[in-house]
Amino acid sequence: PCPGKRSISVSGNAESSMPANEVTVSVKIRTVNDDLAEAQKNSKAVFDKLLNDLAPLGVKPENVQLQDHELGKEFEDGPDGQRLWKGFYSSRSFKVVLGDVEKLELVHAELAENPDLELNGTSYSRTDQIKIRKKLREDALEAAREKAIAMAAVYQLKLGPVLTIEEESGFGYGFLSNTITRNTGVNLDVEGSARGKVTLSAIVSVVFELID
Repeated sequence: PCPGKRSISVSGNAESSMPANEVTVSVKIRTVNDDLAEAQKNSKAVFDKLLNDLAPLGVKPENVQLQDHELGKEFEDGPDGQRLWKGFYSSRSFKVVLGDVEKLELVHAELAENPDLELNGTSYSRTDQIKIRKKLREDALEAAREKAIAMAAVYQLKLGPVLTIEEESGFGYGFLSNTITRNTGVNLDVEGSARGKVTLSAIVSVVFELID
Protein backbone atom coordinates (compact mmCIF):
# COMPACT_ATOMS: atom_id res chain seq x y z
CA PRO A 1 0.00 0.00 0.00
CA CYS A 2 1.12 3.52 -0.83
CA PRO A 3 0.41 6.33 1.70
CA GLY A 4 -2.13 8.86 0.47
CA LYS A 5 -3.36 6.67 -2.38
CA ARG A 6 -6.01 4.02 -2.62
CA SER A 7 -4.37 0.91 -3.93
CA ILE A 8 -4.79 -2.80 -4.43
CA SER A 9 -2.05 -5.41 -4.08
CA VAL A 10 -2.37 -8.66 -6.03
CA SER A 11 -0.20 -11.60 -6.98
CA GLY A 12 -0.02 -13.43 -10.27
CA ASN A 13 1.63 -16.68 -11.22
CA ALA A 14 2.22 -18.80 -14.28
CA GLU A 15 3.62 -22.30 -14.54
CA SER A 16 4.62 -24.62 -17.34
CA SER A 17 5.66 -28.29 -17.37
CA MET A 18 7.50 -29.60 -20.39
CA PRO A 19 9.78 -32.47 -21.40
CA ALA A 20 13.42 -31.96 -20.46
CA ASN A 21 15.93 -31.55 -23.27
CA GLU A 22 19.01 -31.87 -21.05
CA VAL A 23 19.88 -34.21 -18.18
CA THR A 24 22.78 -34.05 -15.74
CA VAL A 25 24.21 -37.00 -13.81
CA SER A 26 26.37 -36.23 -10.75
CA VAL A 27 29.20 -38.71 -10.22
CA LYS A 28 32.11 -39.14 -7.80
CA ILE A 29 35.33 -41.15 -8.07
CA ARG A 30 37.18 -42.03 -4.87
CA THR A 31 40.37 -44.09 -4.73
CA VAL A 32 42.54 -44.95 -1.70
CA ASN A 33 46.19 -45.92 -1.66
CA ASP A 34 49.12 -46.00 0.77
CA ASP A 35 50.88 -43.50 -1.50
CA LEU A 36 49.25 -40.12 -2.13
CA ALA A 37 50.61 -39.77 -5.66
CA GLU A 38 49.39 -43.28 -6.49
CA ALA A 39 45.89 -42.53 -5.18
CA GLN A 40 45.77 -39.41 -7.34
CA LYS A 41 47.08 -41.34 -10.34
CA ASN A 42 44.46 -44.06 -9.89
CA SER A 43 41.53 -41.65 -9.70
CA LYS A 44 42.82 -39.89 -12.82
CA ALA A 45 43.02 -43.25 -14.60
CA VAL A 46 39.42 -44.08 -13.64
CA PHE A 47 38.29 -40.68 -14.93
CA ASP A 48 40.17 -41.08 -18.24
CA LYS A 49 38.76 -44.58 -18.73
CA LEU A 50 35.26 -43.27 -18.12
CA LEU A 51 35.72 -40.71 -20.91
CA ASN A 52 36.69 -43.54 -23.27
CA ASP A 53 33.79 -45.76 -22.16
CA LEU A 54 31.22 -42.98 -22.68
CA ALA A 55 32.55 -41.94 -26.10
CA PRO A 56 30.74 -44.75 -28.01
CA LEU A 57 27.49 -43.48 -26.46
CA GLY A 58 28.03 -40.07 -28.04
CA VAL A 59 29.19 -38.35 -24.85
CA LYS A 60 31.97 -35.89 -25.71
CA PRO A 61 34.78 -35.06 -23.25
CA GLU A 62 33.51 -31.49 -22.92
CA ASN A 63 30.20 -32.89 -21.63
CA VAL A 64 31.99 -34.51 -18.66
CA GLN A 65 32.70 -31.56 -16.39
CA LEU A 66 35.12 -31.95 -13.48
CA GLN A 67 33.88 -29.87 -10.55
CA ASP A 68 36.15 -30.71 -7.65
CA HIS A 69 39.27 -32.70 -6.79
CA GLU A 70 40.11 -33.45 -3.15
CA LEU A 71 43.12 -35.13 -1.57
CA GLY A 72 43.34 -36.26 2.06
CA LYS A 73 43.89 -39.00 4.61
CA GLU A 74 41.47 -41.93 4.82
CA PHE A 75 40.51 -43.37 8.20
CA GLU A 76 38.23 -46.14 9.45
CA ASP A 77 36.87 -47.07 12.86
CA GLY A 78 38.78 -49.80 14.68
CA PRO A 79 37.26 -52.53 16.90
CA ASP A 80 37.71 -50.37 20.00
CA GLY A 81 36.39 -47.19 18.41
CA GLN A 82 39.81 -45.79 17.59
CA ARG A 83 40.52 -44.17 14.22
CA LEU A 84 42.74 -46.31 12.03
CA TRP A 85 44.62 -44.82 9.11
CA LYS A 86 43.90 -46.60 5.81
CA GLY A 87 45.90 -44.44 3.43
CA PHE A 88 45.41 -41.42 1.24
CA TYR A 89 42.35 -40.73 -0.87
CA SER A 90 41.82 -38.92 -4.14
CA SER A 91 38.24 -37.84 -4.83
CA ARG A 92 36.99 -36.35 -8.10
CA SER A 93 33.43 -35.01 -8.42
CA PHE A 94 32.06 -34.33 -11.88
CA LYS A 95 28.90 -34.07 -13.93
CA VAL A 96 27.91 -35.83 -17.12
CA VAL A 97 25.68 -33.53 -19.18
CA LEU A 98 23.52 -35.15 -21.85
CA GLY A 99 21.88 -33.15 -24.60
CA ASP A 100 19.87 -36.24 -25.57
CA VAL A 101 17.64 -37.36 -22.69
CA GLU A 102 17.01 -40.70 -24.39
CA LYS A 103 20.65 -41.66 -23.75
CA LEU A 104 20.19 -41.52 -19.99
CA GLU A 105 19.42 -45.21 -19.57
CA LEU A 106 22.55 -46.25 -21.48
CA VAL A 107 24.77 -43.83 -19.57
CA HIS A 108 23.30 -44.92 -16.23
CA ALA A 109 24.01 -48.56 -17.07
CA GLU A 110 27.60 -47.75 -18.08
CA LEU A 111 28.24 -45.82 -14.89
CA ALA A 112 26.56 -48.39 -12.64
CA GLU A 113 28.85 -51.14 -13.90
CA ASN A 114 31.95 -49.28 -12.73
CA PRO A 115 32.82 -50.25 -9.10
CA ASP A 116 34.98 -47.13 -8.66
CA LEU A 117 32.08 -44.73 -9.24
CA GLU A 118 29.35 -43.39 -6.96
CA LEU A 119 26.26 -41.88 -8.59
CA ASN A 120 24.93 -39.01 -6.49
CA GLY A 121 21.85 -37.96 -8.43
CA THR A 122 20.21 -37.15 -11.74
CA SER A 123 18.43 -33.92 -12.65
CA TYR A 124 16.57 -32.64 -15.68
CA SER A 125 16.67 -29.16 -17.17
CA ARG A 126 15.82 -27.05 -20.24
CA THR A 127 18.43 -25.25 -22.32
CA ASP A 128 15.86 -22.57 -23.22
CA GLN A 129 14.86 -21.72 -19.64
CA ILE A 130 15.55 -17.99 -20.04
CA LYS A 131 13.15 -17.72 -23.00
CA ILE A 132 10.48 -19.75 -21.20
CA ARG A 133 10.80 -17.74 -17.98
CA LYS A 134 10.38 -14.49 -19.92
CA LYS A 135 7.06 -15.71 -21.34
CA LEU A 136 5.94 -17.01 -17.93
CA ARG A 137 6.76 -13.65 -16.33
CA GLU A 138 4.58 -11.88 -18.89
CA ASP A 139 1.76 -14.36 -18.27
CA ALA A 140 2.06 -13.88 -14.50
CA LEU A 141 1.85 -10.09 -14.86
CA GLU A 142 -1.22 -10.41 -17.05
CA ALA A 143 -2.81 -12.79 -14.52
CA ALA A 144 -2.19 -10.25 -11.75
CA ARG A 145 -3.76 -7.48 -13.81
CA GLU A 146 -6.86 -9.54 -14.61
CA LYS A 147 -7.27 -10.43 -10.94
CA ALA A 148 -6.95 -6.79 -9.89
CA ILE A 149 -9.54 -5.66 -12.47
CA ALA A 150 -12.04 -8.25 -11.24
CA MET A 151 -11.52 -7.38 -7.58
CA ALA A 152 -11.76 -3.62 -8.16
CA ALA A 153 -14.94 -3.99 -10.22
CA VAL A 154 -16.77 -5.47 -7.22
CA TYR A 155 -16.52 -2.01 -5.60
CA GLN A 156 -17.15 -0.09 -8.84
CA LEU A 157 -13.51 0.98 -9.01
CA LYS A 158 -10.96 0.91 -11.82
CA LEU A 159 -7.23 0.41 -12.00
CA GLY A 160 -4.91 3.36 -12.18
CA PRO A 161 -1.14 3.30 -12.78
CA VAL A 162 1.09 0.52 -11.50
CA LEU A 163 2.76 1.64 -8.27
CA THR A 164 5.12 -1.26 -7.58
CA ILE A 165 6.09 -4.59 -9.15
CA GLU A 166 8.01 -7.37 -7.43
CA GLU A 167 9.04 -10.76 -8.69
CA GLU A 168 9.48 -13.79 -6.48
CA SER A 169 11.73 -16.71 -7.32
CA GLY A 170 10.20 -19.30 -9.59
CA PHE A 171 11.98 -22.60 -9.18
CA GLY A 172 12.55 -25.13 -11.92
CA TYR A 173 12.61 -28.76 -10.97
CA GLY A 174 12.80 -32.10 -12.72
CA PHE A 175 14.60 -34.70 -10.68
CA LEU A 176 14.68 -38.39 -11.41
CA SER A 177 13.21 -40.12 -8.38
CA ASN A 178 15.25 -43.30 -8.79
CA THR A 179 19.01 -42.78 -8.74
CA ILE A 180 21.80 -45.31 -8.69
CA THR A 181 24.32 -45.72 -5.89
CA ARG A 182 26.94 -48.37 -5.35
CA ASN A 183 25.48 -49.20 -1.93
CA THR A 184 21.91 -49.90 -3.04
CA GLY A 185 22.70 -51.39 -6.44
CA VAL A 186 21.06 -50.59 -9.74
CA ASN A 187 17.56 -49.21 -9.59
CA LEU A 188 16.52 -47.88 -12.99
CA ASP A 189 13.09 -46.46 -13.70
CA VAL A 190 13.18 -46.60 -17.49
CA GLU A 191 9.68 -45.27 -17.94
CA GLY A 192 10.39 -42.42 -15.53
CA SER A 193 13.60 -41.61 -17.38
CA ALA A 194 11.78 -41.30 -20.69
CA ARG A 195 9.21 -39.00 -19.12
CA GLY A 196 11.70 -36.59 -17.52
CA LYS A 197 9.94 -33.24 -17.12
CA VAL A 198 10.88 -29.77 -16.00
CA THR A 199 8.44 -27.39 -14.31
CA LEU A 200 9.18 -23.66 -14.42
CA SER A 201 7.16 -20.92 -12.76
CA ALA A 202 6.98 -17.16 -12.39
CA ILE A 203 5.37 -15.35 -9.44
CA VAL A 204 4.84 -11.59 -9.28
CA SER A 205 3.30 -9.12 -6.85
CA VAL A 206 1.82 -5.91 -8.28
CA VAL A 207 0.32 -2.87 -6.59
CA PHE A 208 -2.12 -0.78 -8.65
CA GLU A 209 -3.60 2.57 -7.79
CA LEU A 210 -7.39 2.54 -7.53
CA ILE A 211 -9.47 5.24 -9.23
CA ASP A 212 -13.20 5.93 -9.53
